[in-house]
Amino acid sequence: MVEFKTRAEAGGNHDDGGWGASASHWGRDLFLCQITRQTRNDGFSVPLPVADFESGRLAVDSFIRPQRFFTVEQRAILYAAGKIKSIRLQEVKARIRQLFA
Repeated sequence: MVEFKTRAEAGGNHDDGGWGASASHWGRDLFLCQITRQTRNDGFSVPLPVADFESGRLAVDSFIRPQRFFTVEQRAILYAAGKIKSIRLQEVKARIRQLFA
């Protein structure tokens, strides 16, 4: 889980900062998924209880939304807010694969 800079902070023109769970990376870009506190009954959201962090944390139980993924340049990352457990990351990757099956 990372917080990333806005485009303005990273050298761009737009302010679109946010949060994401890193599933993988390629070169200098990271693939991230949206994390939200709102329950979604969409068949893809993965529960993310606060106990599912190896390090760091969120204040409340949340949901990872694999169908809401995006890329961001690594240089735009401010810091890693936490690391989710491997078993949860594997579940997110499986849901992403389902999207393209």
